[in-house]
Amino acid sequence: MKDPTGPAFTLPKKVLQGSSEYLVRLYGRREKGIIGKTESVFLTNEVPMGGACFSSPTRGDALLTKFHIWCEGWKDPDMPLSYEFYYKNDEGKLVLFDYGFHNSTYSELPLGNPARDYTLEIYIKVLDFYKGTADYDLLLQVRIFLQGKEGKMKEKRRKNEQAVARFFGRLPSKNAKKTNTGFERWGTWIFKV
Repeated sequence: MKDPTGPAFTLPKKVLQGSSEYLVRLYGRREKGIIGKTESVFLTNEVPMGGACFSSPTRGDALLTKFHIWCEGWKDPDMPLSYEFYYKNDEGKLVLFDYGFHNSTYSELPLGNPARDYTLEIYIKVLDFYKGTADYDLLLQVRIFLQGKEGKMKEKRRKNEQAVARFFGRLPSKNAKKTNTGFERWGTWIFKV
């Protein structure tokens, strides 16, 4: 609680439980010995609960497989719910790849961690109207696609795409197209295939 004419009363995050009623009573004393008190009752926000999130497939090829990630069963009295979809990059930072009021997304994902059998950690935040947040995580296996004689060339292409994606902090746009000249157009950038 904050009074613009006086000091602020704050608590660290996650000290209070959601959907609970609290009484806050504050006492004060002026320099001349006058004592005063104030109290307030408030109800904390309930975070979304009761749901789960899924992926189909749970294994696929980096930047090729279209993963369908969705959430269902989440309930909260403070509608509408919104969803944020993240993956953890090589530096351990969360990268937002989709968000909004839709409970699902379709996305081509980057390569998983080779040291962990190509595991890619997916984090989903389910938020209510007041931004009360429930977290959910999934583990996917996202590998390099290799096939026959073209395998080395495809692996090199994937590494180039991932380097560019990391540089710009996003995945290739859905309008990337292969042209008959052997180049792939990606926004205003052109890469030799």
